[in-house]
Amino acid sequence: CVASTSDSTSLCHPQVAADGPGWGSVRVSQSRAVGDGDVDPFCVSVSGSAGSFLWVTLVWTDPPGSLAADRALVNDLDLDVIGPDGAVFYGNNLTSQDESYHRVFRDQFNNAEQIRVPLDTLSTSPAKFLVRVKGFDVPDGYYDADKQKYALVISAPSLNVLSVDECLD
Repeated sequence: CVASTSDSTSLCHPQVAADGPGWGSVRVSQSRAVGDGDVDPFCVSVSGSAGSFLWVTLVWTDPPGSLAADRALVNDLDLDVIGPDGAVFYGNNLTSQDESYHRVFRDQFNNAEQIRVPLDTLSTSPAKFLVRVKGFDVPDGYYDADKQKYALVISAPSLNVLSVDECLD
C-alpha cells in the first residue's frame, strides 16, 4: 500500500480515524503480498528543495525462525528504488556520511528496509522514481499461503502516485 498524507493521492485509500488527540490511526483498505520471485512495482513523481529527501520504507512481520537457523530472517523481501537517471538504491545500504551511497548489496538480515534519496541533486523536478518490492526468498507465507504481506511507506515534500507504465517510458 502506498499512502501519502501530503495530498489525496493513494494506492490504498487509507481512512484516518481521529479517536482523540494526535493524528488518529490509519486504516488501510488494501493489503499487498509477494511470493518467491514476485515483483511489486510502484511509480511516484516527487519534487523537493535543498535538504529534502524521498523516503521509502518497507516492513513486514516475519514468521518465527528456528532457534537452530544460521539467520533469524525466514522470509526475505527486498526493496529497491530506480531513480530518473537509472541509479539503483538498495534498502539499508547506508553509510555514516551519505545514505545514497550506491552499493549493490541487498539486505538479507532484516524485516525492515529503508532508502533515503536526496532530492536536491535531481536534474529535473518533478522526477519519477520506480519503487520495487521483491520476494527474494519466501518459504513460509505465514499469513497468506505462499506470499508475505508487507507495508510500504513512501514520503517526500511533494509526491504523486503514477501508473507503473509512466515510470517505464
